[in-house]
Amino acid sequence: MHSTTCMVLFSLSLLIAVQSQAVAPKDIIVDVGEESNEDAEPQMEEPAQPASQEDGVSEQTNPKIPEKSENAVPPPEEMSKSKIPEKSENEVPPPPEKMPEPEFVGQQEMHDDLEKEFHSLMEKAFDLVDKAVGEPEIDEKIKAELKNTLINKHSLKDFLGQPLPMKKKLDAAEDEIIDPLEDPRVNSLTRDIEEFLDREREREMTQTHPDDNQVQHDVTISPDQEEPQKRELTEEEKAEEAKTKMLNDLYLEGMTKINSSNIKSSILQGYQKLQEASNLGHAGSDVEIGFAYLTGQHLPHNVDAAVEIFHRQAEKGNPRSQAGLGFMYGSGIGLTSSQSKALIYLTFSALGGDTMGRMMLGYRYWAGIGVSKNCETALTYYKKVAEEVASKVTLAGGPMVSRVRLIDEEENPSTTSGRVDDDLIQYYQFLADKGDAPAQVTLGQLYYQGGRGFEQNSRKAYEYFSKAAEASNANGQAYLGKMFAEGSESIRQNNQTALKYYKMAADQGNPIGQAGLGLMYFYGKGVLVDHEKALMHFKSSADQGWPEGQLHLGNMYFHGHGVKRDYSKAVQLFNLAAQNGHLLALYHLGRMHATGVGAVRSCRTAVELYKNVCERGRWAAQFDSAYSQYKAGRTNSALAIYMMLAELGYEVAQSNVAHILDQGLSTLVLNQTYARALLQWDRAASQGYAIARIKLGDYYYYGKGTDIDYEAAAGHYKIASADKNAQATFNLGYMHERGLGLKQDIHLAKRHYDQAAVNSPDAAVPVTMALIKIGFLYALEFIQNQHWISAVGKSSYFPQVTENWDVYLILILAFMLAFTVAFRRHHR
Repeated sequence: MHSTTCMVLFSLSLLIAVQSQAVAPKDIIVDVGEESNEDAEPQMEEPAQPASQEDGVSEQTNPKIPEKSENAVPPPEEMSKSKIPEKSENEVPPPPEKMPEPEFVGQQEMHDDLEKEFHSLMEKAFDLVDKAVGEPEIDEKIKAELKNTLINKHSLKDFLGQPLPMKKKLDAAEDEIIDPLEDPRVNSLTRDIEEFLDREREREMTQTHPDDNQVQHDVTISPDQEEPQKRELTEEEKAEEAKTKMLNDLYLEGMTKINSSNIKSSILQGYQKLQEASNLGHAGSDVEIGFAYLTGQHLPHNVDAAVEIFHRQAEKGNPRSQAGLGFMYGSGIGLTSSQSKALIYLTFSALGGDTMGRMMLGYRYWAGIGVSKNCETALTYYKKVAEEVASKVTLAGGPMVSRVRLIDEEENPSTTSGRVDDDLIQYYQFLADKGDAPAQVTLGQLYYQGGRGFEQNSRKAYEYFSKAAEASNANGQAYLGKMFAEGSESIRQNNQTALKYYKMAADQGNPIGQAGLGLMYFYGKGVLVDHEKALMHFKSSADQGWPEGQLHLGNMYFHGHGVKRDYSKAVQLFNLAAQNGHLLALYHLGRMHATGVGAVRSCRTAVELYKNVCERGRWAAQFDSAYSQYKAGRTNSALAIYMMLAELGYEVAQSNVAHILDQGLSTLVLNQTYARALLQWDRAASQGYAIARIKLGDYYYYGKGTDIDYEAAAGHYKIASADKNAQATFNLGYMHERGLGLKQDIHLAKRHYDQAAVNSPDAAVPVTMALIKIGFLYALEFIQNQHWISAVGKSSYFPQVTENWDVYLILILAFMLAFTVAFRRHHR
């Protein structure tokens, strides 16, 4: 299996490594107007700037282009000409020649050499693919998909059309293929490939949509030359273009209806639009329909239909459908579980830029699932996803997602699920209608941010905040400032109005208003830019513990805006904001630890921070969907959603999947349910969930999904016991008492029982009964060791007592209970 993965990954690297030679190195091709600054330290992003429709127009200065000197030395071609012949009056001027494209010396020869090498490496790569897919576990369809993907990633025409100023020898092509678990180079291939693809995408975007800050050097067409005319489209091409536009409009209309509301009728209308576009051949709509079939949220649960759609679109190179197949092969839903196939599809999906593929692949490299653990590779994938999440953070902060642990909810029904109770909502609405400003602010926040059972509704949030602001409530005024600073579909963005409400709140010492006012001064929204005033307001907000104030103040110390640059102060403030759950603070800390700027570089710390950011993305809202499906009795749908989240690396989802499989609540997975549950418990335990660690010990103790292994069970109990878990400590005491996997020792057993009682008051009753039993056994052992017992037949009587100690103990306890009841009745 590992050799298969290695061969396929290495074959892909051979093709793309040659193509990567098409990217010009920095020391040869330099962009005009930009100075090379390789020694400059990495810079972090500025604080998130509120959207504005009125202000924020910045001036851009173009770099000067040096003029041609009069004394410049003419080129060798002009120096070699002894005399320029005069033009005859009757001579017809030749037609102007097209300006030749700049070309490096020896470029054509390099093109020819690289073309030969490209074809040679392509043949070698296909040989490796043939060997890899020749194994029984990979069928012919996978083989065809791999070849098509390798060929279509970048065409040979595009490859040969690039300037090739230098040639790089590819030594890896001659090396022997080694198992990826033993060769660290293979694990870094995906990083190199993705970096190359990113450079290619940036180059293509620059050519298609050049940056306004860059000086453009268009070829000037002389008056004698005719401007090239665009070829007129044929009727077929016009019809195809119109069809594509119609399908894209249907897709956008459908997705808007699905994402903009939680109303079931609106969502179903959206899926009808997607179904219509899918039937006409729109790939994006087809894939969305596939995921709806897979999760069974808004369409009938149909795993086979999802598999068919994903295979059809994966053959065409759709990265999102490749991520879907990677998930299904990895989890074993609808397909035979194959970690090698999962790795192949997820790799192609990540290379195609799909967020889900990147996150799943990052978690696999982080946890070592199907590949060897590689922190740097995991960092590469998590970094890209974290950048996407951080770039979409708004002033509202995103919806509040409640990650409910099913096992905790069922074992402790009194625990809150993270959702607001209906009775509590009615109580707040009653108070708000009576004019209670804090209740109005609370309801406004729930509608403003969304989540916890509330649909995001900016209009209702505005109504509640306005009522609170009219009553001079500082929080209501501050949140109104936020809404006007950012704008929404129902509220037009207005800097002056936002500034007014921020000032009203800040004048009352409100930290939310102070942080907002600081942002207005920092970016010059409705006022002139004033970093000193911004610093003052951020400090006032941060001193009151408001995370946004701490974040923006940390940014000012990091960049040195209005204050001397101080990395240690920035890290301290970022940590405070991160402890309060601010997503951008986590992101900035991750960047600092990833680059080593302002903090000691630590790959592990950076990955953990980036992973935390990634898990706050829009896909986290699926937790609410899965919980709703579970409560509605649709456990198959809930299990499918939880398993998808588990593959993304969510520990809560992994424990929920294991719990559903352990209880046998779903028919989605019918074979090896305990083995699959054991796998999910193991993944959750590796992320620090103590209950999952205890479950692992139970599975090894009772032989569920694996062979009975008392030593392995004791090992898991010890890990959980180190975290002061009473259940694990009690189990260790019992194993010492019975000598199961551990040395039999009554004294150690008593010590663990006592510690369990200290760790949790709930353990007092079972610990007391266990200590009574130990005392009884200790008394029997003491009597057995006395010499005078031999006179009354120790050898014939006491072995029977020790063998049936539990029966005698039950009798003694029964007599004690009867005596207690009789005694209480007598005194009544």
